[in-house]
Amino acid sequence: MKRLVIRITPSGRLWRVHGQGVDTTVAGKRKAVRLWAALLNAFAEAGGLAQLVIHTADGRLEEERTFPRASDPRRTRG
Repeated sequence: MKRLVIRITPSGRLWRVHGQGVDTTVAGKRKAVRLWAALLNAFAEAGGLAQLVIHTADGRLEEERTFPRASDPRRTRG
């Protein structure tokens, strides 16, 4: 099954949420993260695989969350 990937990136004073079939803006980053994390968690509970990629205000990668958590890649010795 292919993983649904959603990104939250800065767009002026708003935050753009975009990915496979999704393209919208939200007034605050915290609000966008809470809303989409809850939606992707529900998607995962229904059997889907998802990833939320969160960026900082300057566009750098801040955090990646996978849903369900059990689908995280295993940690391997490097």
